[in-house]
Amino acid sequence: MPHEPSSSHHVSVVTADSGARRQLPALDGIRALAIIGVYIFHVWPAVLPGGFKGVDVFFVLSGFLITSIIRKNLADGVFSFREFYLRRVQRLLPNAALTVAATVLFVVVFLPSSIANQAARHGLWSLFNLSNLFAYRYLGDYWGSGAENVPLTHYWSLGVEEQFYILFPLVFFLLWKFLRRWVPLVLIAGAIVSFALCFQMTRVDKITAFYLPQYRFWELLAGAVLACGCNLFERNVGGGHKCLPCNGLRLIGLLSGFLGIILIAISFIYKVPSKTFPREIALLSVLGSVCLIYAVLARGTFFNRLLSLALFTAIGRVSYSLYLWHWPPIVFGGLVCEYYFLNNFDGALARAAGGVISILFAIAAYFLVE
Repeated sequence: MPHEPSSSHHVSVVTADSGARRQLPALDGIRALAIIGVYIFHVWPAVLPGGFKGVDVFFVLSGFLITSIIRKNLADGVFSFREFYLRRVQRLLPNAALTVAATVLFVVVFLPSSIANQAARHGLWSLFNLSNLFAYRYLGDYWGSGAENVPLTHYWSLGVEEQFYILFPLVFFLLWKFLRRWVPLVLIAGAIVSFALCFQMTRVDKITAFYLPQYRFWELLAGAVLACGCNLFERNVGGGHKCLPCNGLRLIGLLSGFLGIILIAISFIYKVPSKTFPREIALLSVLGSVCLIYAVLARGTFFNRLLSLALFTAIGRVSYSLYLWHWPPIVFGGLVCEYYFLNNFDGALARAAGGVISILFAIAAYFLVE
């Protein structure tokens, strides 16, 4: 993730996860916005009916960061497929595996065997980054009851991201080696094709368009295109690879930040008809994310300072852990009420309580595992 600016006027490119947090903490601020949207939607959906589109923000940011890592390492001649995938496994798998194990154990001990069998199979698919395919095959509509009461439904987005991580490095490596000058145009073309497929498939089969990776890759590619456009900020200074945005670019970054915040806010507040998502509705959160990332690349801007506040960066640092852990306790709250108390207790209140408890699990897992 981003690193290496030596003053507040520099913009950096991405090299490693730890570098992002040291040098561009505002990226953690963007993560915070994404997880806040998802969390509120799952706990109190009426409060933020479009909050689930925080996943789209994660997609764009992931595409930006991964592409920046690969691009910088290729430019420096140090890219290694082995190291790239090893870092992804080390970073993502331990907490994800622990969440799956704890979820399946809870279901086996406290809930009926029919739910336990499904949870165990879903957990296995999730460990192999195939949760989106499991949801597509067995759970159906994301907004339907079949997916709503399943404790690992949220792993679908991790499946899409990991499938992108598996395919994209090789594609980008080949483009860099043979078509370096055309990399941005090829990525733009790929994003357009993926979006066109998504648009058409949503009209035909919204479940397919929602879960399958080829219909969601355009969101990650939007971030990849932005990462390849980082050279718009750059010039060589004293033989080093520095990034110096001019005042004009900084003004554009400020305007871009306002536009990004507005688009993301609208997408979170707007109640989306499920039959039209992820069609053009997802463009709001995707374009908003691109604009906001662009804005924070310009050090010293209002949005860089705002999203670098300690509260935002703290939430952003635990966002992955919170995403993993927040949904199972929410589901368990409702299921326990249903099976043990015959809905004599308020199921919504129980789900909210599960959401609060999930924060404790997420923080503990962040410090003990991540």
